[in-house]
Amino acid sequence: MAAEASAAIKAQQLKASSRPDDGQIWRELGMLYQAHGLMETAIIVYDYVGSMSNDSQAIYLQATANARLGNYDEAIELASQLADYLPATWKQGFWLMDQGRVADAATKFQEAIERDPSAVAAIVGLARVHIAQNEPELAILLLQDIRNRGGSHPYLTFLLGTAHQRAGHQSIASTLLVGTMPGPPKWDDPWSDQM
Repeated sequence: MAAEASAAIKAQQLKASSRPDDGQIWRELGMLYQAHGLMETAIIVYDYVGSMSNDSQAIYLQATANARLGNYDEAIELASQLADYLPATWKQGFWLMDQGRVADAATKFQEAIERDPSAVAAIVGLARVHIAQNEPELAILLLQDIRNRGGSHPYLTFLLGTAHQRAGHQSIASTLLVGTMPGPPKWDDPWSDQM
C-alpha cells in the first residue's frame, strides 16, 4: 500500500477512535479500507457502523465488499435491504448472473428498469440475460436502443456484436467484434464514487 494511502487510513483511524459513536467517520474509514483493497477489514467496519445505525450507504458498501470477495449471497442479502438506491438493485442482477442464476438476475434488472427506464446498467444487464438465455434478438433491441440514444462504449459494441453473432448475423457481428473484449464501463453509482 502506498505511503499516502497508509497515512490517510491512520488519520481516519485516529478520528474514529476518538469518536466511537460517529457512524459517518467510521463509514469513511471503511471506505478507505475498501478503496485500498482491504475488503475484510472494511466489512468489519461497515458491520460496526450498522450496529450503531441503519446507514444505507454502509450497508451498500458492505454488500459491494462482500461481492468483491465472492460472497455473493451475503452481498445480495445486504443489497436487498436498499430498495431506495437503484444501483443496489441492478448490482444484485450482476451478482446473480455471476452465480448463474439468470432468471433471478432478469427479475432484478427488470425491477431496476421499471424504477428508472434509463438505467443503462440494468438495460445492459437484461441484454446479457437475453444473450445467456439464447434470445439474441431481444438483446439486440435493448442494446441498439442504448446506441440510438447516444450510448457508445466498447463493451456495448462487444455485447451487440455477440448478440448479432448468436442471432446468425455474421456480417454485422464481424464488424462489431473487432479487437479484444473490453470490460464493462463504470456505471452510475454515486455511493461507490465517493470512495
